[in-house]
Amino acid sequence: LRVKVDVLPWDAALGAEISVPSPSGPVAVKLPACTSAGRRLRLAGRGLPRKDGTHGNLFAEITLSLPEKLSPQQLELFRKLKETE
Repeated sequence: LRVKVDVLPWDAALGAEISVPSPSGPVAVKLPACTSAGRRLRLAGRGLPRKDGTHGNLFAEITLSLPEKLSPQQLELFRKLKETE
């Protein structure tokens, strides 16, 4: 089972605790620092139930999203970050 999870760029860069939807309800997952878009995290035993009573794996694919509006301070910080590249 696969699910896409939107995270903010600063959470992907710095690491964060994110919520991943699963068949049994949301799961709190630690997102490692320096996570790129497209990275897949395996959540063992959090997927669909099997006939034998166990559960399969759930794969969370990370996608990056920006808020619809950034504050002037956030825009300035992104400009400074771009300059350091």
